[in-house]
Amino acid sequence: MFWLLTFAMKNSLIFSLEVALLSRIIAIVVGITAGYKRGILDQILVLLCDSFIILPLFPLLVFLKLIMRQMSFSTLAIVLALFGWPWDARLIRSQVLSLRERVFTYSAIFSGRSLLSMIFSDYLPHILPITLATTVNNMLWSLGFEITLSILGLTPLDIPSMGTVTYWAIQQQAMVMGTWWWLAFPIGLLVLLFVALYFLFVSITDYINPKARIISR
Repeated sequence: MFWLLTFAMKNSLIFSLEVALLSRIIAIVVGITAGYKRGILDQILVLLCDSFIILPLFPLLVFLKLIMRQMSFSTLAIVLALFGWPWDARLIRSQVLSLRERVFTYSAIFSGRSLLSMIFSDYLPHILPITLATTVNNMLWSLGFEITLSILGLTPLDIPSMGTVTYWAIQQQAMVMGTWWWLAFPIGLLVLLFVALYFLFVSITDYINPKARIISR
């Protein structure tokens, strides 16, 4: 069980990191473009974000699984990344809308600096803290989906993950057979993992929030 859970934990964390990183890239590109360009392009991108937010993701994933028959963890990570960026893109957009009206933005525009140079040197330092905090939150979200889909048997069951270990424990009736540790250890590790990621998210959020830092002092 120890070695199985080490591989399962590693695969689940890699899966959640893939989803988080891919969705962060989409969120950053869409958020910066919408916040900086504004106008019609901003309205179209905001409408696109709202459309993805209201889509029922779980039924769509089940439907895709039925169509594709075989859905690897990499494919599932790409699909989840395509649906995991809208909320964070709106956060980045609001931040860029504020930065767009700062003095340094107008100074950079009047000095003839390129847009990419201004984004990487001026905007990203303000955006990265929010992106880092939402990355941890997105990892929690993707882990929840992976575990749920694995327990329902909608992921590759021959690859150890926290969800597939729990699935096989349920299928083999671990509690009835007396091997309670087969089900208890994965659930206990999942609780610890979710609590640890939640505390990491809260600590990063408090660090990037100036008001929280002032109160803590």
